[in-house]
Amino acid sequence: MTSPLTQSVVPGVQIDAERIRETCVRVIWEPLPPSDEERTRLVGHLRGHIQLLLPEVVVRLPNLRGKWPKTADYVISRARAALDTDIAQLRSTCRMQSMATWCHSLLILHEQPVADAPSPAER
Repeated sequence: MTSPLTQSVVPGVQIDAERIRETCVRVIWEPLPPSDEERTRLVGHLRGHIQLLLPEVVVRLPNLRGKWPKTADYVISRARAALDTDIAQLRSTCRMQSMATWCHSLLILHEQPVADAPSPAER
């Protein structure tokens, strides 16, 4: 089964939401592999997913309504902090699961419907 891809705000880039979701679910819910090599690979996937999703959510932020803007601000700050963390520290089970949680949260925010941007007359 091929997963649906969505167009990114970055020209020529598409987002594979299903692959991102699968990676997050694997890290959060399944037993993590014991080898450093496999953990490093999973951390690399999570970092890549976060780097892809961050600009998507930042662009959508002005058009989010209700509770979503505050939530997005918090998730963005935590995801950026995860990216700033040394990769060796991210291989611990707790840190990997936290990173997967922020990644999944970015995906949820990316998939949230947004209000249309106000027209110039409404600004």
